[in-house]
Amino acid sequence: MKLKKLALILSTSLITVCSLSLSVYADEEVSEGETAAEESQTDGDDGYLTTKDGDYKYSVKASEESGEQYVVLEEYLGNDESVVIPEEIDGINVTEIGDYAFNEKEFIKTITISKNIEDFGDYCFYGSTAITEFKVDEENEIYKADESGAIVGKDGLAYFAYPCGKNPTEITVPDGTIAIQSSAFAVCTELKTVNLPESLEYIGSFCFAECESLDNVVIPEGVTSIEKYTFSGCKSLKNITLPDTVTVIGDAAFFECEAMTEFNFPAGLTEIGQGTFASTGFKTIEIPASVISIGYSAFGFTTDQTNQIIPVEDFSISGYAGSYAQSYCTENSIKFNEIQPESTDSDKNSSESKVKPGVIISICIIGAVIIIGVIIIVKKVKNSDYDDENEGDYDDDNESE
Repeated sequence: MKLKKLALILSTSLITVCSLSLSVYADEEVSEGETAAEESQTDGDDGYLTTKDGDYKYSVKASEESGEQYVVLEEYLGNDESVVIPEEIDGINVTEIGDYAFNEKEFIKTITISKNIEDFGDYCFYGSTAITEFKVDEENEIYKADESGAIVGKDGLAYFAYPCGKNPTEITVPDGTIAIQSSAFAVCTELKTVNLPESLEYIGSFCFAECESLDNVVIPEGVTSIEKYTFSGCKSLKNITLPDTVTVIGDAAFFECEAMTEFNFPAGLTEIGQGTFASTGFKTIEIPASVISIGYSAFGFTTDQTNQIIPVEDFSISGYAGSYAQSYCTENSIKFNEIQPESTDSDKNSSESKVKPGVIISICIIGAVIIIGVIIIVKKVKNSDYDDENEGDYDDDNESE
């Protein structure tokens, strides 16, 4: 399933793709009159320019910091198997490859990144499944190609795009990598195993989307959220281990993970997005009390042959009374199974220390008898002392006479 179609399926549920901007600069669109150049022409209603050779649609922007213009490649229109990104167009440096620029160009086998490229948009190589190698100009100060032909940061902190045309079955992301950007491994259909480093803190949206053979993933503790569509379309994914540091699972993150029949929620999870577990293998699921937000169609829904979202028959959710899980069930007419809170050790000790009412009454009676006995004894002692004192006084009087 292609990226735009995948996103479109859930659009009726108000699910939209949220892109993470990697822009080095805060930029603004320059007016059409300012961007027109001698070797370019405007192209239709989208306002983009087209290169003279017809290979690219592009736009010209300007940095707010310096005011210097730069070119963004918006879409590749050519048919070459080996593509070399131009260093400049009309004398303006090409510094950015825009969102979807090479999306689903299944005929491309190699792409060479020029020395001037500073930024990649989201999903720019998504679905270009024939690419076997990315090359990067050695003079590029930000990116390089590693030994596998992937685009990575020169500082070793970020991973940008893997050449899925190599059809790997196992991939190991290098130690020290902090971020994997959007759709980096998307549509690697033969990929079964991915080894993620402990240094990892961020995994971009659509990162492993449509990796149909991926069956087991362990997410390291540094990751705090699973972004939108990250594992969508991973039809073989059965097990995923999430650390307790994960607090958010984004929209459609596990959409169409058909082999997934159970899921262990992180202890710190608070938010589940729209369509997150739609079209999975769940028939029932237990949602922890820590979850305080659940998006529409997150559980208990699937898609039919026309890609319409429909309820799953006999689906049920277990949760605690008064929890958000119960509210979600009420709003979506899903069966709710109440979980009884487990008794704690202190509760058990308290219950074990309780005394039966009959025992309490017996203790009270015995206590009362003891108290009465003590009072009688005390009185007797006092009376005996009084008699002794009076008897002594009587003897003294007789002696004086």
